[in-house]
Amino acid sequence: MSGKKKVSFLSLGCFRNRYDSEIAAARIAAGGKTVLLPEEISKKNKCDILAVNTCGFIEPAKVESIQAINDALNLKKEKKVKKVYVFGCLVQRYQKQLQKHFPEVDSWWGVEVFSKNYRGRLREKGPVDFIKISEGCINNCSYCVIPQIKGPLRSRPASEVLKEVEELERSGVKELNLVGQDITGWGKDLGSRQGLLFLLKKILHKTKRIKWIRLIYTHPSHVTDELIELIAEEKRICDYIDLPIQHINKRILKLMNRKTSPEEIEALIKKIREKIPGCAIRTSVITGFPTETEAEFEELLRFI
Repeated sequence: MSGKKKVSFLSLGCFRNRYDSEIAAARIAAGGKTVLLPEEISKKNKCDILAVNTCGFIEPAKVESIQAINDALNLKKEKKVKKVYVFGCLVQRYQKQLQKHFPEVDSWWGVEVFSKNYRGRLREKGPVDFIKISEGCINNCSYCVIPQIKGPLRSRPASEVLKEVEELERSGVKELNLVGQDITGWGKDLGSRQGLLFLLKKILHKTKRIKWIRLIYTHPSHVTDELIELIAEEKRICDYIDLPIQHINKRILKLMNRKTSPEEIEALIKKIREKIPGCAIRTSVITGFPTETEAEFEELLRFI
């Protein structure tokens, strides 16, 4: 092992970033390299390559990513790391500025380098894991930079998703979290008529030992009656819906390009409560949206 090159990954941001880092780590490890945890790097345990997977979605994430790049370069100055690679969302958005500010970084990549063509992941074994079923987004919400960073929706083929799900079940995973920018958009670019419903039924059919399946990020305008019924009927799908509404005022929703109305949001939540008693609903909201009035903010507050 001592003769092998050593690499390490620092993954920032969301579950989807961690997933991409695990794919990158698996590919590099397959090339005969040893993968270290960042905290294992020291003068006695030097690292050949430290790769930082950045997040650039919101301001605090940008600040954290910049600090992580600084920390990595300090390790390089201390000769604990030979090379520093930086990739991910922040690089996709600001590569030219970053290259100018951090000339000591040895290599830069955007978000596509490691997310194409799944080839396995280097993951810590445990009962809980995530699977990314799509990349990019078709919603084009006016406040969101995801389409500019990640590009348009690209659903992973069902056969590829099912193969990974079976691998995770064999490794002992009991709780599987389905993630993507908007998982309810899965299949829309593949010509699949049933979309996420079709994929969920396939996963349920292919697995027995995975006991909890959780859906993370479902767009309100894409949650169908059939999907609600499947969650209600199937014990292995968690009574949990991640349903970011963002706002409840009609004007603000239109400015946000959310493609839904206050009446539709209220009807959907009522339907979920009726069909899935005790269902946990997680949401996200944006306050202070440009031109939002105090009255519109109070309307959102009352609704929450």
